[in-house]
Amino acid sequence: CVLMRYVFMPTQPGPERVLWLLPMLLAVTVPPLHRVLMPSKYYDMFTMSNWFRACFLYVFTWLALSFLLVNPPMADIAAPAVGGGLDIEITDGVESSRWSKGTYTLGLNQDTVDVVLGMGVRDNIDAANATMVASVWYHGELLKDSDGLVIGDLANGTVASHTEAIAAFDAVNGNWTRGDAKNSLTGDNLGPKVTPRAEDIGLAWDLGELGPGEYTVQISLVEDGAPWSTGQNSWSAEYTLVITQIA
Repeated sequence: CVLMRYVFMPTQPGPERVLWLLPMLLAVTVPPLHRVLMPSKYYDMFTMSNWFRACFLYVFTWLALSFLLVNPPMADIAAPAVGGGLDIEITDGVESSRWSKGTYTLGLNQDTVDVVLGMGVRDNIDAANATMVASVWYHGELLKDSDGLVIGDLANGTVASHTEAIAAFDAVNGNWTRGDAKNSLTGDNLGPKVTPRAEDIGLAWDLGELGPGEYTVQISLVEDGAPWSTGQNSWSAEYTLVITQIA
């Protein structure tokens, strides 16, 4: 585990299959190693069930130590991410809404709707200092307002530096269309579905009036300090906001 963490992982650009495949394959070396290290009178007493239990112990010991070495406070291999998807502030004109697999579909009972777009950034250690790039695209171009000014370039910098977006999220005061998340066991309110964890950092942007169409939201997040050769954990996603007129 120590060899994989401090020697092999720094040579890889990111999570690779070999990082778990190689240690798993080494389980076949358990019987030969016992043959070398143990006197033959003891080795001959081992049955197939003994070897199975020995391999089982090896695999789960490796898993336990690996979790300790690659998670906080020893390290962090998990990239920051937008954990709760997208949402919009509750507003007049939205007849229906549905979030499914990265697509947010809104049904309107009028021609246009005022959209305040919200999302939440989370990380194992320090979401505030993750570098965020976010944009909204419409018909292959950055979203523009009615005057032709680009408003789709949402974020480019550390999450904490976007103070206006954080303030805009707080100003919504939890009034998000998708509602609140509930604890499945206790039924307690966990907060808005877009930021269900207390440590999530919410950001929101006023996109003005949007009409029917398909809008693409592109987001990328990067943090420094990862154990990979790049020294970074990175994450990216592309969401779709579909607005339709149903009444």
